[in-house]
Amino acid sequence: MLSDWWRAAFPDARTRVRRRALREAVERFVAETDPRVRAVRRYRRRLLEPVESALDYAESVAARIPGPVAFDASHWMDDALVHAFFSSVDALRTTFSRSRELRRFFAAHPDAAEVYCVLAATLETRTTFVVREIGGGPPREVAARSVGFSDCMVLLPCEREAPLRRHLTQLVFNGLARAAVMLQERAAEDEKTLVDERAQLRLRAQIARREGRCLDALLAGSGDGAHDASLPDVLAEVEQRVAAARRASSAPDAGLERLLAVLERPQAHTYLRDVSFRLDRMNLDLPEGADGVPVRLVQATGPRGTRVAVVARFARADLLPEAAVYLDAEKALG
Repeated sequence: MLSDWWRAAFPDARTRVRRRALREAVERFVAETDPRVRAVRRYRRRLLEPVESALDYAESVAARIPGPVAFDASHWMDDALVHAFFSSVDALRTTFSRSRELRRFFAAHPDAAEVYCVLAATLETRTTFVVREIGGGPPREVAARSVGFSDCMVLLPCEREAPLRRHLTQLVFNGLARAAVMLQERAAEDEKTLVDERAQLRLRAQIARREGRCLDALLAGSGDGAHDASLPDVLAEVEQRVAAARRASSAPDAGLERLLAVLERPQAHTYLRDVSFRLDRMNLDLPEGADGVPVRLVQATGPRGTRVAVVARFARADLLPEAAVYLDAEKALG
């Protein structure tokens, strides 16, 4: 239609801004992964759509992280998730107040009444035994799963939820860049392995050629190098593999294909999964259909381990005095 052509030829201001941001995202991705890709003809055009799809995916992942959840005294009493995270209101306030990043945020934003951040923690579950009625019969002891959290971390403080979600989106996209770099490193390692193998074969070939000049080899009947008759063929094959690996690791076209492989399957390089519970006031995970509060978290696995995450909201009014917090920490260490 003529209207569609007109909009494509003369986009509005919002579309122009989005296109410019997308082109900048492509350039950043290439710069952070494999700048040699710029030698490929029309590399931007080939990357625009995959980068846009990957950014949409990253945004959906950031949106999956539950919250914002208010972490304060009233919600500790009423919210099953907040209650499971902290054993008491004092423990809640102390954990947030010990975050130097959060304290720096409040110092830099004196008018901010609250902060949005990511609360990450190690999920801990253990089997315990409780007394319950089963099927209307007499109470008896049954196994149950207790849910708890440790090693809490307060991350990425922001004034509002929207910029925090955008930051999370960028972090997910950064993870795709890391995956592309890892593919590049793997290709370089494959090349190095083959080069080392080639060097060993060349050394064996040189030794075999010299055996005929040695008395002990001649008298032992190996001076003709018959035991290494296949060595030239093996060496030729490895030479071909080295050349192919070198093209795969350093050719701009091969680098572009690696970037596309990551961008077109971002879910294969994002190590997140949902974890769900149905919690009661004792932080026990109840069976489906029981009287408990449904709770969902996102669990991420990275180089330093596995943690769950929730977007948290914390009020300045609940921030403890710095001296009291760090004095308590020194006492605990002492």
